[in-house]
Amino acid sequence: MTDEQKLESKFWDFLEESPFVMLGLKGSGFTRPMTAQIDKDRQIYFFASRSDELVTGLAHSTDAIATYASKGHDFFASMKGVLVVNNDREKIDRLWSVMISAWYEQGKDDPDLVLLRFDTDRADVWEAGTGSAVKAAWLKLTGRDPKEQSQEDRAQVML
Repeated sequence: MTDEQKLESKFWDFLEESPFVMLGLKGSGFTRPMTAQIDKDRQIYFFASRSDELVTGLAHSTDAIATYASKGHDFFASMKGVLVVNNDREKIDRLWSVMISAWYEQGKDDPDLVLLRFDTDRADVWEAGTGSAVKAAWLKLTGRDPKEQSQEDRAQVML
C-alpha cells in the first residue's frame, strides 16, 4: 500500500469516527459546521434545511469547500468539490438517524429537508503524529529542513 493509499484510508477512518466538517460555498466567505453522512460507496452527504444559506446559495454557485480536523487534532483535510441536491428517498432512508430526526419535525417527509451530495474527487490531507512540533524543532537544530520532513505526512488523495 502506498503512502497516499494509507493516508486515504486513514482519512475515511477518521471521518467515520468524527464526521464533523466545516462546509461552505466558494466565494461566500464562510463555512459552517455540518455532519457528514458517509454512504457505503464512500460518498459524502449532508442533511440541510431548504431555507439554509448553504442551500439557497446553490442558485449562485455549487462550488464548495470543506475542511476537517480529527478529534485529536492529528489529522486534517481540505476538500474542494460541488454540492448537489440529491433527495433520493432510498438514500435518505439509508442515511437517516435519530440524530438527524431531531432537526426535522416531520421526519423524512419534512418539506424543509434537503439531502446534499458532496462531489469531490480528491482531498489534501495531513497527518500530524505525536510530537510533530518537537520533531520539527529537532530537525531544525540538526540542520535539516523540517518542511521537507513534513511533506512525508501530507498527500493529495483520490476520494
